[in-house]
Amino acid sequence: MNAFVLLAALSVSAAQDVPAQDTKTVVVTAKSLKSTENALTACIARQCPPTEEIDAALAHAENLFVEGEYKTARRTLLNTIGRVDKYAAQYPTEVADIWRAQARIAGHLGEATPMRIGQFEAIDALKAGLDRGDARVLAQRLEIADVFAKQGRIVAARDGYMKVAREAEKLDLPRLQGTALLRVAILDNALAEVDPALFGPRSRESIGRLADTTDPRLASYREAARLLKVRNTVKADDPATIDRAVAEYTTKPTARPLLVYSPPIDLKVFDEFAPTGATIQNRPMQNYDGQWVDVTFLIGADGKVRDVELARESPTLDAKWVKPVTEAIAARRYAPVVVPDGLDGLRRVERFTLTSFYNDRVTGSRMRLRTAPRIETLDLTAEAAPTPQPVRGGASEASSVPAD
Repeated sequence: MNAFVLLAALSVSAAQDVPAQDTKTVVVTAKSLKSTENALTACIARQCPPTEEIDAALAHAENLFVEGEYKTARRTLLNTIGRVDKYAAQYPTEVADIWRAQARIAGHLGEATPMRIGQFEAIDALKAGLDRGDARVLAQRLEIADVFAKQGRIVAARDGYMKVAREAEKLDLPRLQGTALLRVAILDNALAEVDPALFGPRSRESIGRLADTTDPRLASYREAARLLKVRNTVKADDPATIDRAVAEYTTKPTARPLLVYSPPIDLKVFDEFAPTGATIQNRPMQNYDGQWVDVTFLIGADGKVRDVELARESPTLDAKWVKPVTEAIAARRYAPVVVPDGLDGLRRVERFTLTSFYNDRVTGSRMRLRTAPRIETLDLTAEAAPTPQPVRGGASEASSVPAD
């Protein structure tokens, strides 16, 4: 969890780091649920062009997701996929968008296999209409490696990142190269936190590999490597080290929030969800259904977090897992930020979903069982994910950061 919060923060800190791959990320929209439902229904009824149906389906799925209707959102996307997937050669980026959105919602549902397959279907869609050396195809390979990392397939994830880094360097795609090297560094650093003796040397090597680059276009990634080094000096039980880390890294206030330190969410509390006698690989599915909250908080000009509150929660919320989440958010430290006149700070909203991957390997029972608990997050702050103009054709890099 902590590693991927840091990964998201560092990705934002590296300006213009990956192609405009996901132009329709799940975010809060201004349209009502009924209006997006009506728009999608009308589009299907008049047999609208595939791209129009994809737009309508994604808009409605966004609203459904925000309302906590994860299964309906995913079913909405799958229904449209069934009609538009055959047009991948004509509309590769649009078909890839909807497969990718389906995969991300599947992750919030704990559907590990559909989450992984969806990302592979997205790259198949891109390959159907784009050259394999296109930046968007390489960016999708990063998405696949991210899924491997989330599902604990560390070797596959690391190999995927390194292959993208090497190919991006050959194709002179510096943002993709930097992003891939940064992900390797973050992954190795997370492993080193668990086992310093075994993974520490490799972590230092990976951070050094990025820090030692000389291409001016990779400057933001070298800064990210420096942030990783600074973050490693922080001790959770010593607030003074956090202050020193922020002071060491920060040169001037940033316009966008830049996360410098985020403590891990204490997963031990989630053991309470397991019934008596259940093992970590043998948990009933109902313990994770409908477990989500939207947390709002304020980032002050000094980068400290305050006013952490629940903005919304699922009707069936079992609140005992929420406290570790809000405590971890309250302990975050951002670099000092520029706060507009008249405001006390920058208001953020994040969705946290308690879920668990299904264990598809259990035999001897028809009941679907869960594995270890995990948390999926999504930034719902309105200005956090501006919609970039989609790139249609060509192998140029664009300037957006896909959410995770």
